[in-house]
Amino acid sequence: MGLYLLLESLEGGGAEAVALRLSSLLPADKVITLSDQADFEVPEGRWASISSRLGDLLFGHLSLISYEIYSRKLSRLLSSGSVVLSFSKRTNFLNVFASRRIGHVPVVSVHNMPYGREGPGPLKRAVEAHYYRRARAVVAVSRGIASYLRALGIPEETIRVIYNPFPLDEIARMAGEEVDLPLGDGPILVTAGRLSRQKGQWHLIRAFAELKRSVPGAKLLVLGKGGLRDRLVDLSRRLGLRAHVWEEGEAKGDFDVSFLGFQRNPFKYMARADLFVLSSLWEGFSNVLVEALSLGVPAISADCAVGPREILHPSSPLEAVARDVELGDFGVLVPPMDRRYRWDAGELDEGERRLCEAMRLLLEDRSLRERYAGVGPRRASDFSAQNSRESWLSLLRGIGL
Repeated sequence: MGLYLLLESLEGGGAEAVALRLSSLLPADKVITLSDQADFEVPEGRWASISSRLGDLLFGHLSLISYEIYSRKLSRLLSSGSVVLSFSKRTNFLNVFASRRIGHVPVVSVHNMPYGREGPGPLKRAVEAHYYRRARAVVAVSRGIASYLRALGIPEETIRVIYNPFPLDEIARMAGEEVDLPLGDGPILVTAGRLSRQKGQWHLIRAFAELKRSVPGAKLLVLGKGGLRDRLVDLSRRLGLRAHVWEEGEAKGDFDVSFLGFQRNPFKYMARADLFVLSSLWEGFSNVLVEALSLGVPAISADCAVGPREILHPSSPLEAVARDVELGDFGVLVPPMDRRYRWDAGELDEGERRLCEAMRLLLEDRSLRERYAGVGPRRASDFSAQNSRESWLSLLRGIGL
């Protein structure tokens, strides 16, 4: 018996942060990861790694063999009747696959919609449906993901929408810490997320460079690490922006864009922002939007699938898509970003133009900015850690834990 959380790694990321919050909110015995890489801290004795170089190499090519390798390692930690919560597609599939050998209860959670509104091709749909139908419960972190799961043919009775938990008091406390970065007197814009294709930061940097023409004192802080960092830094400099990279030392003189990497406390930077901006190509929810709202920071987001609309404009139809700058209930939505990379200094595309327009609008319209700053914390309270905990405990009681 017991409750275990299964993750790919403890490297900085939204799903990882959510899982660690849940590990302290729920009666979890241990966090298990497929990697021994870690940015987050876990109390001693609460983390076990089942890393396998061979299992990692085979994943994506001979995935079933990879799952078999990890299943054998999992069997040393779990027993029949254990409940295992997983937090990514890879660990979800492994969770279900391994349950046949071990006899544990697999509960999978779906955090992302990488295929966009059009959904995956028929083969990927069939594979997802095969695994998710065999889970005891499938947790969707947004109503948008729940709709996708229904379209996959997942039984309605196994789908539960449970929003991610946000420790709002702790976020507010951490936001009060000092920032060791010269921010100057101009407007501060912040974005956060892994530096990857999903987050589309090249669109934001290109739009920000255009914004600087009319708001020369503006600064952009980029929180997060990832494989696209060097290309994003190069793009910034190609666009004439002075780029500072945290890992290379203190900012020497003024800067336009600061790449801050992974920060254990991102909230102290968010709290000093005039705007929070998200340029994602896809999401599943968007933790950083809720965190920004909780701190009273006006938010702008690309209206990607899925999550931002559900958070920022819940009174609108879930399937609606912004065609222009859209003033939502709790933040601003702009049309979805193009999925293609843009590493040049050429003319902005339509999505980037709307993103630039939205940033300029909020910076120039103080009353609108203040209105969003005022309503944001109210919306964030809908996603409190307590609300999430109660939903998870109800689910776990229902499966006999």
